[in-house]
Amino acid sequence: MAGARLPNTPTLARIPEYGLRALEDSGLSLPQAATVVYTAVHYTFGHVIEEQDSAEAEPTEEFALAYPTVARTMEEGRRVGLTATDVFDAGLSLIIGNG
Repeated sequence: MAGARLPNTPTLARIPEYGLRALEDSGLSLPQAATVVYTAVHYTFGHVIEEQDSAEAEPTEEFALAYPTVARTMEEGRRVGLTATDVFDAGLSLIIGNG
């Protein structure tokens, strides 16, 4: 995915094509539709790459001392059972305006 380019990957090009068409058909201008579609596509690809590249890491004590708010956020997510899918869905909802 990281090296794929739309002109050389017709299957991949269908994703923005269908999204752009649907948003234009619903009344958005092409620039508005493109902003939504490409932001969502880049967000999705970035999330997938990060998910594949990063193992679930536990913060060390040194990390928690240096970045206490980040460590608390990670701990709270684990405490409430927040999954990577939950985080992805919340972010995508913000992008498409449902959050």
